[in-house]
Amino acid sequence: MFIEAFFLNLTVLISFIFLYHQIYRSKFITLYNHKTILLGIAGGILGIVLMYFSIQVDGNTIIDLRIIPLMLVAIYGGWIATTFTGVSIIVYRFLIGFNLSSLSNVLLVVFSALIFLFFASRIKNRWLSVITMLILSNIVFSIITYGLFTELKTYLTINVAYWLIIIVAGILAVSMNNHLLQSNKLFKEYEINAFLDPLTGLNNVRSFDRAFNRMKKQEKLSILVIDIDHFKQVNDTYGHPQGDLILKSVATIIKDSCRPLDTVSRNGGEEFTVLLLDYPYVDVLQIAEKIRGNVADYVFLINNDTLPINITVSIGVATYPDTSIYMDNLYRNADAALYKSKNSGRNKVYSYSVLEKEDSHL
Repeated sequence: MFIEAFFLNLTVLISFIFLYHQIYRSKFITLYNHKTILLGIAGGILGIVLMYFSIQVDGNTIIDLRIIPLMLVAIYGGWIATTFTGVSIIVYRFLIGFNLSSLSNVLLVVFSALIFLFFASRIKNRWLSVITMLILSNIVFSIITYGLFTELKTYLTINVAYWLIIIVAGILAVSMNNHLLQSNKLFKEYEINAFLDPLTGLNNVRSFDRAFNRMKKQEKLSILVIDIDHFKQVNDTYGHPQGDLILKSVATIIKDSCRPLDTVSRNGGEEFTVLLLDYPYVDVLQIAEKIRGNVADYVFLINNDTLPINITVSIGVATYPDTSIYMDNLYRNADAALYKSKNSGRNKVYSYSVLEKEDSHL
């Protein structure tokens, strides 16, 4: 019966940790902010739930795994969160009953919290710090419970079982928490990378498609399709790592040349796009020319900033409804304008003309 009750406590502990990370999947807990308080509250709730399913040893004494959430909060949340958790556990224990056992609980929580906070920051090896914290907290438990049991046999039985289950539960809880933190971190990275180009930090083609489909409902929309001239030659001459540096610099130049609300994307390779919403056609051409000029005037430093080179871009422009009759053809028309810019000598801005033949069939 004793082991079954501890197993129920352990099940509650693991389930709560899992649910917590599901709820706050993309909200990582960091010290000294509002999330720290949330972690402290969550730890307090877990401690209370564990006490609700506690083991009644005698008329006044109950034991459970309440010390584990206190340790987790101390490790991952710092002293503010630990204070919230500790106070919650102490207050609830007094609500259960005001007696010698509840007073002993105050000592256990306070001394354990101090131990957890001290060794969490002092010992760099996580597992060594966890084992040290659990052993010292268990020593505190053994000392303060010595006078609570009249029979030595009961005292020894309770302490041996408590030591074993606390150490096992503590290691399991930290291991599971670390795993879920890492999983959530990877999930967040995948979520970001699904819509951002990892090299330049710009929107990727998926973000571009999503933004374009959303903006298609507007009355005026322009698109710039930008391509770096002779970029293959740059990669072949200086290597792909240097080419990546150039791509990042070009991305920065394009973004700095546009408004914050404009959608700048890297659509793949050396091709970039800019979606310009509610821009007069004349202003769109000016922005395109500004980008072209800024890139042409920029001195790109490669090979550890020892080799300066110059890069140019060609740009194709299309605007609905000024130069493109059909919104769905906007990207294709800008790409056709880019092709003409390339064929006319590069380092130029070319605009698709409404007078040219435009096929509405996609």
